[in-house]
Amino acid sequence: MANQPSAISRQQERRQSPKDGDNPPSTASQTPASGQRGEHVVARVGELNPGDRKIVTVRGVQIGLFRVGDAYYALPNICWHQYGPVCTGKVGAAIIADASTDWEPEYFYNGEVLVCPWHGLEYRVTTGQCVAYPKVRLRQYPVKVDGDEIKIIL
Repeated sequence: MANQPSAISRQQERRQSPKDGDNPPSTASQTPASGQRGEHVVARVGELNPGDRKIVTVRGVQIGLFRVGDAYYALPNICWHQYGPVCTGKVGAAIIADASTDWEPEYFYNGEVLVCPWHGLEYRVTTGQCVAYPKVRLRQYPVKVDGDEIKIIL
């Protein structure tokens, strides 16, 4: 029994599998040998416009590649809350009303907030930080632009 996958890993695997009719995420090229960290080409410069995203699979992990302005960010496609496919959610702004805004609602981080489609938790694409729970962050994967190749380091 010790070698069997846990119930959580089976759930994550099922949730990350594409549904019938969905396009499967693209798979990154240049995968290094098992256990080694390496650069994986996941897109080309010009492929994503500002505000666009692409879901890729690198070493068996689904990752959302986002373009915010001229910068690229990579986050795991799994929500901290209940393992939902967070990177498939809408990207927009956060509405915040707190003491710093004199309790008046204001828009912040326009084009930088990712909303999990399952339960609405919001994350900043640029930092991975959860808007509602500032101590919670999604992991960020380093992104490198090398010529016309966009690479995720994993």
